[in-house]
This record gives sequence, C-alpha cells and structure tokens, in this order.
Amino acid sequence: MRKYSLMVAISFACLLAMTSQAAYLTIADSVAEFSSTQGQDNWYYGYRLDDDGLLSGGGWGAFTHLSTYDSGNQRWQRSGSFGPPYLNLRAQHSHPDNDATSLSGSFEFSARRWVSEVSGEILITGTVRKTYIGDGSLGDSGDGFVLAIFKNGALYARVAGLTPLGNLDTGANIVTGGSAGAGWSYLTNMSVIVGDNIEFIHASFADITSDGAIFTGYILQAVPEPSTVFLLLVGGGALWWKRRLFVG
Repeated sequence: MRKYSLMVAISFACLLAMTSQAAYLTIADSVAEFSSTQGQDNWYYGYRLDDDGLLSGGGWGAFTHLSTYDSGNQRWQRSGSFGPPYLNLRAQHSHPDNDATSLSGSFEFSARRWVSEVSGEILITGTVRKTYIGDGSLGDSGDGFVLAIFKNGALYARVAGLTPLGNLDTGANIVTGGSAGAGWSYLTNMSVIVGDNIEFIHASFADITSDGAIFTGYILQAVPEPSTVFLLLVGGGALWWKRRLFVG
C-alpha cells in the first residue's frame, strides 16, 4: 500500500509539472524568414487600403499581394517603377503610402501576413522604431506612423504610434519599453488555430513623409521543457506500476 501511495504521489507531481513548466519556441521570424517568394515559411507580403489613413478600423480593403520584388534592393513594392507610390517591404524595413501618391487613390498600408501553422496560445513580440531619429535628416519630419497587429482582418492590438522624433503616443497599448533611438519593444498573446491570418500593418497618418520604420516580429509557442518531458515519462511509468500492483 505504501508503494502504491508513492506511485500516485509521483504521478500527481508529474501532472503539476506539466502545467507549470514551459519553454517557448520561435515558430516564425519576420527577418530570418523574409523571402522573395510569396508564401515561403507561411509569410506573405502585401498591403491593405484604408479610406481615412488613421487606422480607424473601418473601411478596410482586402489584403492584396505586392506583385513586384526588386532583387537589387531586396524589397517588395507596389509597382515595377518605384516611387511614387512609396509602398514597400524589406526584411527589417517597411513604408506605407498615402492617397496623394498611391495608384488606388486611397491610403495603402504595408502588411506582412503570417498564416498560422499551429493551434493554441502564441506570443507575438519584436521591436519597432523610426528609420531616422534626431540626426537632422528626413527622419525628423512628418507626422508619424502607426504599427498594429491584425488577426483575420480585424485590429487586435496597436503596437505603437510614433511621432516624428520617435516618441510614443497614447495609442501604444502593448509596448513594454524602450526608447526612440534603440526602438520600442512590444509583447502580446493570442489564441490561434491553423490557418488564422496574423498581420503586421504599417500605417500612415495624413502625411507619409519620413514614415519609414525598422521592424522585427517574432511568433513563439509554448513547448514542454526537457525536465517536464522526463517527469511525464516517470509519471507514465508510475501509472503502469500502479496498475501492475492493482492487478497483481
């Protein structure tokens, strides 16, 4: 009976460990997985239209793939002859466009889309900052930009509203710290299923001057730590031994 109680205790401890210990595995990396091929590593490069340019959440156009990849500059762009429009996406850089220079007559916001290949809870994290800060260049002008996360076409979280010198506005609801020069870190979580679309939207206000951004995005998922896997094996053995004692 004493041995039986010990086995039950070990099994219970194993179950507790499974619920309390976890590590995180990076399952998507916007920089390392950037590609000239649409859909590689589940990443797509495109844009969405917005009528007012203020990321209001209404009147969004469908996600549209960017059609041109400029191999010389290693960027996706709106058309073969770059600028205007100025919409483009690179491994760590993006730039939106406004209605004055876009081909559509509406604001065109650059969008990186990742299609989930997992189901469960994920963490989304990374950094963002203006391309040029406080050096007397074009980075000191303009009216700022917004970076936001969308899930299946709907605004999920506003990462940052960056003013001309890289300061945050009050809409930055998931920023965890940083500075104008080094960049601002962000962190949020969400539940997903296979096939969900997660987008990083780079939006402009009325003026697109100096709205370039340096951006990184990482998606992580919880996985059992090695110690947890070991305890799971111990627990399984304990349950088997318990059954053997009971039958015997």
